[in-house]
Amino acid sequence: MAKWIEKEKNEGEMIVTFGGSKWANAKVAAMNVLKRAGKELSDDNITEAALNANLDDIFADSLKELNLTPATLPEIDIRAVTADSVTVCFTFALSPEVTMGDYSKLKYIVEDYTVSDEETEEGISVFMQRRAEEEAETKAREQAAKEQKAAGRTKTSNSGIILGGKEESPAGSGIVLTGDTRKPAAGKAGASGNNAAWESAPADSGMQDEKTDVKTTVKVPALTDDYVKSLKIQGVTTVDAFRTYIKNFLSKSKKLFNEQAAEEKLMADLLAVTQVEIPNRMVLSEISTMLQTLASSLAQQNITLKDYLEQNGESEEELVKELWPDAEKKVRTSLALEAVAKAENLYPSNSEVEGEYKAMALRYNMEIQELKQVMPANQVSYTLMLKKTMDYLKSLNQ
Repeated sequence: MAKWIEKEKNEGEMIVTFGGSKWANAKVAAMNVLKRAGKELSDDNITEAALNANLDDIFADSLKELNLTPATLPEIDIRAVTADSVTVCFTFALSPEVTMGDYSKLKYIVEDYTVSDEETEEGISVFMQRRAEEEAETKAREQAAKEQKAAGRTKTSNSGIILGGKEESPAGSGIVLTGDTRKPAAGKAGASGNNAAWESAPADSGMQDEKTDVKTTVKVPALTDDYVKSLKIQGVTTVDAFRTYIKNFLSKSKKLFNEQAAEEKLMADLLAVTQVEIPNRMVLSEISTMLQTLASSLAQQNITLKDYLEQNGESEEELVKELWPDAEKKVRTSLALEAVAKAENLYPSNSEVEGEYKAMALRYNMEIQELKQVMPANQVSYTLMLKKTMDYLKSLNQ
């Protein structure tokens, strides 16, 4: 028996009582599992095992009974347990109704682009500057490490490397040469990066390496065939070939940038003809995903989300508030694309899903069955649906 209690617009609780012979059979099966595992047959263990084995089915069957379509994963609360039944509360958001206006007149327009000789020369200058900086920083680190070792000032401990009596944990980027606090390289979660192909510092400038506190002076070499050969770029051995290489790179960068700008304009126009009231729980679910992505990125730099927040002087509540507009836009965009896919029947076939698995297997050098374990078919199907819908919208009025 299940009932839906709406708490807010498209949000609420689904209360389910699971009892009778189904609950009795679930407990018997749970007892058999516990016996085989050599675990204690206590009431709590039996109830927990029975629920773990049946919660997914209880949720799915109750949704079907009430004809509900969830938009978020449920929060689960066990309200009551008796010898004859268990009462479970599932709290989640429902998929909101989406009203689409006329999207048939949308246009996907990619602006023309060219790369001038001046831009090519500037690109070459930036490339050479950055390469010189990287080489100087590497040499400075190596020299500083040698000097520290020669001076006998490096001591080891269980927790890391101690320099001058101050302890620092070694990071993946190399030896820490000072006790300065590291700053996370990651930007704000959900923020977009700089669209420029390169950014340069003045030539022959003194540079401060934030990671090592080693000051280096950069001298950029002359552009010659020998310099180009030293880069070891396949098929590029002369100055003229290098200019062509840089120009092609900048051309591809501009093309990608203009395509992204055109997609953003297309999505903005689509949202302008989309009406939907988004449940707060859907936005919070998207923010949770964004925070997990940020935490994973920070972990690669040996930084925790807590450290990140402290270094940026903000609380998690403030970060959630900051992420809210981007998260809401993402949810709104997904709902709009889903509505177009439904209206135009743009769902991928089983053969298309299998074809995508084969393509991913080649791309990631993995077995198809291995991929299916980490990426369920419904996830692959949803991604393909979004792509087909984007392609459809781009094709309008071409």
